[in-house]
Amino acid sequence: MNFIKKSFSALVAAASLFTVLVPSAQVSAAPQSTVATDATYSWNLYSSYMDYIPTGARYTYKTCSSVNTAVTNYYGVANSSANLLRNFPVSGKNVRLEYGYCTGYGMTHILARHVPEYFNGSITSTQSLYNPGTSFATLENAMSNTISSNATTVSSSGFTSTGTAVYGYVSGGSVKLIIKGGKVITMYPNGWGLGYDLR
Repeated sequence: MNFIKKSFSALVAAASLFTVLVPSAQVSAAPQSTVATDATYSWNLYSSYMDYIPTGARYTYKTCSSVNTAVTNYYGVANSSANLLRNFPVSGKNVRLEYGYCTGYGMTHILARHVPEYFNGSITSTQSLYNPGTSFATLENAMSNTISSNATTVSSSGFTSTGTAVYGYVSGGSVKLIIKGGKVITMYPNGWGLGYDLR
């Protein structure tokens, strides 16, 4: 009899524990969201605009022409891909930040692909964008600091035809800077500022 009481008590305790650990079958799955809510994402990307998740601010995509105008106005240089905007000295050499072009390299590429106020809507599978308000000066400072703190790698590999990737920081987090043939190709947020494609 004592065995039956102990077995019954153990069974009741197990049933109580099971009820606590396993949610009721009556609870339904949460509906799927049409926007990103995961903390991994900072942007919801649509066909002609994007929303910054933390604030809900909306940004419409820009044309390459408007990006070129912004670069021309800021630096006071003509729209020509090879125009030098800034040199970053490293080991007796200079890494060139050139005007570039939206789909290729240089400052226009960085703006058109990774800065929300100038983003042209060319969404990639792992699209990353800086925080709103990232300025030309902020980008240049991040390039300068990243090149300086990776001087050995940049000097040995950044002037080759295969180039190199080096890492640095901007206020939002880590950045990846690609240098090839002595030129800044691109620089973008590394693993943050991600966009969720909702086109």
